[in-house]
Amino acid sequence: MQIISPGFEIPDQYFKEGHILEQIEQCGGQMAFIKPCFSQEESPEFGLWKQAMEETERLYLKLLETSSHQAARTVLPNSCKTEIMVHATLEEWQHIFRLRASPAAGPSMREIKLMMLPEFERLFPAIFHPVTEALGLTS
Repeated sequence: MQIISPGFEIPDQYFKEGHILEQIEQCGGQMAFIKPCFSQEESPEFGLWKQAMEETERLYLKLLETSSHQAARTVLPNSCKTEIMVHATLEEWQHIFRLRASPAAGPSMREIKLMMLPEFERLFPAIFHPVTEALGLTS
């Protein structure tokens, strides 16, 4: 399972037969947010970010009173904690890693895929070592 923000693009065309489940996490009626890595907690930037997340949560919960979950979630920011479960074949995972671990991929998604790839390679070396080599990640 990957824990990411909903700002990640995960288009269906990346998966032939794969399935994606996405869940916005709520803890006791409250939203869970991923703290940004761009600022320290005591900085003015972090204070603004925290204020924005609190307001977003208030608006989201207010929208849930009169709207569907799908409609309410349109106000959620990229910092909202989202769990994504991907079911894919090994061939599909090869394709996913080639796209999402490449230098052309979005930096946050690439970071996650680069953390995952060594474990896939450890479990299935014949399948994922060529991917690691093709991405220039071997030492």
